[in-house]
Amino acid sequence: MSEDKRLYTLSRVVFPDGDFMEAGELFYRFGEADVRFADGEIKGCRTISFDTWMNLFAAGKWQHYCDLGKIYLRLQVKGDFCLQVTGHEFTAAFGVVDKVIYSQCHKAGAMTELLVELPGAGSFAGLSFSLAFPLGEEYALGEMSWCTDRPPQRPSRIAIVTCTFRRESYVEKTIRKFTAFMEEDSCRKEKFHLFVVDNGRTLAKSLENGYVTIIPNKNAGGAGGFCRGLMEANDGGFTHCLFMDDDVEIYPESFFRTLNITEYFKEEYRTCSVNGPMMNLYDKMELFENLAAYDGAMGFKTCRGPMVMDSVKKVLESIDLSGEMFQEGFLHSAWWYTCCSLERYKDEYPIPVFFRCDDVEWNWRKQGMEIVSMNGICLWHAPFKWRVGKMADCYYWPRNMLLLCMLHQQGNEEKVLSYLRWRFGYLLDTLDYVGAEVLVLAVTDFLKGHAIFEEDPEAQMQRVRLACGRARMRKGVDYMELEAAGRHALESETREKGISLDWYPPEQEFEGRKQVEVYNLSAGTCESRLRDDQRARRLEREFDRLLQELSLQFEALARDMRQGYEKFRTREFWDVYLGLKEARECR
Repeated sequence: MSEDKRLYTLSRVVFPDGDFMEAGELFYRFGEADVRFADGEIKGCRTISFDTWMNLFAAGKWQHYCDLGKIYLRLQVKGDFCLQVTGHEFTAAFGVVDKVIYSQCHKAGAMTELLVELPGAGSFAGLSFSLAFPLGEEYALGEMSWCTDRPPQRPSRIAIVTCTFRRESYVEKTIRKFTAFMEEDSCRKEKFHLFVVDNGRTLAKSLENGYVTIIPNKNAGGAGGFCRGLMEANDGGFTHCLFMDDDVEIYPESFFRTLNITEYFKEEYRTCSVNGPMMNLYDKMELFENLAAYDGAMGFKTCRGPMVMDSVKKVLESIDLSGEMFQEGFLHSAWWYTCCSLERYKDEYPIPVFFRCDDVEWNWRKQGMEIVSMNGICLWHAPFKWRVGKMADCYYWPRNMLLLCMLHQQGNEEKVLSYLRWRFGYLLDTLDYVGAEVLVLAVTDFLKGHAIFEEDPEAQMQRVRLACGRARMRKGVDYMELEAAGRHALESETREKGISLDWYPPEQEFEGRKQVEVYNLSAGTCESRLRDDQRARRLEREFDRLLQELSLQFEALARDMRQGYEKFRTREFWDVYLGLKEARECR
């Protein structure tokens, strides 16, 4: 059944491990069908289809970006079975159009390898296959994969960098799964290494092994953590650096597929980044976001998602991202999973924004570069819903977006100022006076010029945390109270009860009320917001003055920020900022 041919695996067919048992349809789908076998007998069969998020082969995109030879499906199967390979065309007029390109029945009394050549594979957006086994008869599956007969075009070595701050449970699990992945094949040691940058300095060094390095680091936020890992990637002779969040569930096959794409890239795409969409950790079938685009002011819109990966159509839609999108707009791949070419980013480092927008700027500085997304290359991330906080949303986000707009979006001053006015007004309308004060602090700091980004990051964070701490916050709210708050929020009389939820609540829930209890169901907190018209008027006067000053100094600040930008991206700056130079001199 199998030819004696040297083949190279592009993407292995995978099955769920213990963390994905409840999301089996991401990997395969079971069914039943009556099938006519080679002897003419029609048998009731159990079918297994691999037209899924994890196992469909995006042949068109692979062929577009990669220098491949012939495409093959390689299977190891035992039992009587019928194999059907289907090509999926993705059309605007008719949706997904299927074409059967191979259909044949086989008998295999022992585990046997079957090799199927698939001429014209690249003309289809996707390829999938299904197997049918007679009901009641034994069968077994071995290794299965999509392959090519052409060797890789170049060798790649990927430094996987995750930055963490006191999330031991996530990180320790990631290390265990990564180590198991590496131990499957000794050759992988030359291809991958995991660097865990520990901003909290709480991880045990005993977690290290031959595949994993723990790096204690100053808490300079995600930007500083990823920068520290990038230094190791550059010093270690890696060709690529894969930035990855810490609060995630990984399926290590993504690393293998990412490596293959980088090794098979056509010459014109060899320095492109590879993006992994964010899947929902708590609803694993859902793709939350695949790339995001600038909205023209101070925000972003998701390019693909949210969507449930329960059909071929949705799988193909989720990765249908044309090259024109990258030329026409400012898109970015978030650092929950982004693999970057160190050739393209030669001697470049992130900017010191602590967190929020560091990944955006990293992409925007290479505007026009295509970012490659494939199904089955992803991770499962804790959802963003309920992840609201005054530090992130009222200080780092507006301050950092102001910087990015000045660096990369010249000419949109009015949109930026309009957004800031709206944001401040929303905070007052929802009685979030502490949030408004933190936004005042963000603009005040920004007016200091690029020097504010050179301030000691740990001291700066404590200063902002102190400002945020003025909120009247109860922590550790019990489940019954949280459950009741969530239930009330769904009722029409919520406003009369003075209850709201901490996920961008509508202003109407605060109109005419002296006090509103704002619950965060995930964090288990309740903030009491009390109306204070005098405080609001004082804040309005102060913010109006700041916006006038920002408007007057906008061009001068932009020039100043661009001067700082040239310095921020250098290794020399980061050596000092992270205290590495001082540490070396003290040895």
